[in-house]
Amino acid sequence: MKFVIISLSVFKYYRFNIILSVLALIIAILTNEYIQNILGIIAILSIGIVHGANDLKILSTFTKNYNSSIRLKYFSFYLLTVLMGGLLFFFLPSFALLFFVLVSCFHFGEQHWESKIKPNKYNSLFYFFYGGVIFLLLFIIKHQDVSKVIFEITGINFETIFFQILFLIFFLFYFIIIFFKKEFTLFFIEILLFLFFVLVFSNSTLIYSFSFYFVIWHSLPSLESQLKNLYGEVSSTSIFSYVKSSVLYWLMSILGLLSFYYFFEIQSNYLLPLFFSFLAAITFPHVIVISLMFQTNKNN
Repeated sequence: MKFVIISLSVFKYYRFNIILSVLALIIAILTNEYIQNILGIIAILSIGIVHGANDLKILSTFTKNYNSSIRLKYFSFYLLTVLMGGLLFFFLPSFALLFFVLVSCFHFGEQHWESKIKPNKYNSLFYFFYGGVIFLLLFIIKHQDVSKVIFEITGINFETIFFQILFLIFFLFYFIIIFFKKEFTLFFIEILLFLFFVLVFSNSTLIYSFSFYFVIWHSLPSLESQLKNLYGEVSSTSIFSYVKSSVLYWLMSILGLLSFYYFFEIQSNYLLPLFFSFLAAITFPHVIVISLMFQTNKNN
């Protein structure tokens, strides 16, 4: 009975994501690779970028009681992190890519689980291993495309077995932690979600697969958390206010990407690596801000 109750509550919580996921799967099955890539890029450059476009506004909410000097340090650190993220991909691409994946593992896991499990000193590890499972599922299923991106950025080629071994390690630690947390019902539901993710990844391109999880299962839940933090509710008014305050940052991000492509004469075979490098540069500071937001909410 408890299993049924929890399952129904989880379905209610995820119902919007599930409906969008089924729709995304249908689109993936019915469309060709070109259309999938276009849809994936549009989704990432719209909802995906917008979900991180209010970081400075979020920063201002939990630094409002600090003096102007401390607030300036926070904002300067944020901008410096964006710059450093971009420079890392120029001068230390291998390290930058690894750091991006590791940070994103934690970030994806934190957003997915933060509101579902009780505070615990092992939560950060749990978030990290969960996000790692998601990434490695994608890396294994889309190995050929992922390998091309990694090789273009780092010059290193990874065999499928490497990702398979890492997946087993990450999944084992993920299972061990959830076993000790005794969240067996949630674990079973997550396994079903993993299987659905595999279905989508197997029927779509790398960009579409990444955008599917990044937008539907990460960006939209993150937007909900941010709206509640900034405006206290999710409503048409709060959504409009959020989008309005995001426009400038969003435009700067898109113009920055287009300018980089135009002025540096990027070759066509490097477009995908450039795209993911761009995402990485704006991801680093966003992860810090969202973690601070969650931590501040807990303390309050």
